[in-house]
Amino acid sequence: MSLPSRVRARLAIPVLGSLLLAACGGNGGDTGPNGPVTIEKAPTASGDEQDGLTNETLAAPLRVLITRDGEPVTDVPVTWTAEDGGSMTPSVTTSGDDGIAESEWILGPDGGTQAASASVEDGIGPPVAFTADAIEPRPPQAITVQVLDNQFSPQNVTVLAGQTVTWVWAAGGNAHNVTPANELVPSQSGPPVPGPHTYVYTFTAPGVYTYYCEAHGLPAGTGMAGTVTVLGVAP
Repeated sequence: MSLPSRVRARLAIPVLGSLLLAACGGNGGDTGPNGPVTIEKAPTASGDEQDGLTNETLAAPLRVLITRDGEPVTDVPVTWTAEDGGSMTPSVTTSGDDGIAESEWILGPDGGTQAASASVEDGIGPPVAFTADAIEPRPPQAITVQVLDNQFSPQNVTVLAGQTVTWVWAAGGNAHNVTPANELVPSQSGPPVPGPHTYVYTFTAPGVYTYYCEAHGLPAGTGMAGTVTVLGVAP
């Protein structure tokens, strides 16, 4: 015996509703193509826990990975925030085809640990946190090396990039000069001359530089010779 048409219609409504719910992802088990994304630190070269000078840009950018259901997502806006007086440039970036978004971090003015973060609107989980150790550069200071008979005093000095070293010849001493062992840094002061005399050189690149007196030393650092260690940042 067949059912009346009105009864068949009432029975079909729940089935139709279930089909529509499943088609729209109503069971909660699938985020779908427009569902929320997940933000996390990039698996390599995230830029977290760097060291850098205060008020300067860190050497490497901060990087995050945007995914949905484990797959990279492109064109997702990421908002970057720096604390402790720092800044992010740019403050908003978008993820690329690989799901990676990045921004450069300019540290604030105070030394110590500083913080930054990255977030996406309606993303899964909290903002991604980053830290950096901000180092205050040494204040500029003059370093003086005494040019004595057969020795430089002090023999070895350490400066920060951008600082100068002044060599001072004692009055009445023998003829001496400053000659770079690598033929470049520091520039030669000229031929050996007696004191009183001074020579000034500004070191700009990190490294260890050996110099000597042509009359009383050797390029290998023996005899009348010295070194200048130039640091990129304060230790």
